Amino acid sequence: MQLLSRPLHAQIFRNAKFPTPSSIGVKLSQSHLQSHGLDISQAQKLPNLSFTLPPLEGHTIDTHFWNIGSDIAGPSKELAKALSAVDTPPLPEDNIWQHRAGWTRYSRIREDSEWKIEHNVGPYEETQLVFDVETMPKEHHFAIMACAVSPSAWYCWVSPWLLGESKDPAHLIPLGPPLRDGQGGLKERVVVWA
Repeated sequence: MQLLSRPLHAQIFRNAKFPTPSSIGVKLSQSHLQSHGLDISQAQKLPNLSFTLPPLEGHTIDTHFWNIGSDIAGPSKELAKALSAVDTPPLPEDNIWQHRAGWTRYSRIREDSEWKIEHNVGPYEETQLVFDVETMPKEHHFAIMACAVSPSAWYCWVSPWLLGESKDPAHLIPLGPPLRDGQGGLKERVVVWA
C-alpha cells in the first residue's frame, strides 16, 4: 500500500517524523506479503501527488474533523438544547381536535384563553418541532395522521385518504420548504421524530 506523498503527509500530520525503516522490518514485511501470495515484484508505484490542502481546523486530523462537525452541527445542537428546556403548550382537549384533511394549528395566547384553531396552517415556520406519525401497515405504508408540537402550538395532519376525500393513500406530510433567514440564507431547523 502506497503512503501519502511527503508534502501531503506533512500538511496532514504536522511535525511527524519519517524514520527510515530497518532492513529487518522491510524483510519481515516482504516475507509477510509473500506468505499471502502477494508478489512484491509485481507492485506498481504510483506517482507521488502533491497539492496544497486547506489548513487544518485543529492540531490533528481528529480535531480537524471534530471542529468541522461541531461548526456544522452547532446551530442545530443549540436549537435542540433549547427545545429540550421548553415546556410544551397545553394539550388541546379531546373535543377541540378537528377532523379535516391537511394541517390544523391549535394555539392559545394565554393558558386560560380560548383555543385558536387554524385550518390549512402547518408548522412551516417553526424552527423547533417534535413530530410523530400514525400508519396502517396492513393497508399501505403512508402516514394517515401526524401530530406535532412546537414551543408555541400543536399541529395535527390528517390524510385525505383517511377521511374518504382521496382514493389514493399516497400522501406525504408537508413540513414546508427550507426556512429563510431574511438575508438570503437558510435558517436552522430541528425536527425531532418521536
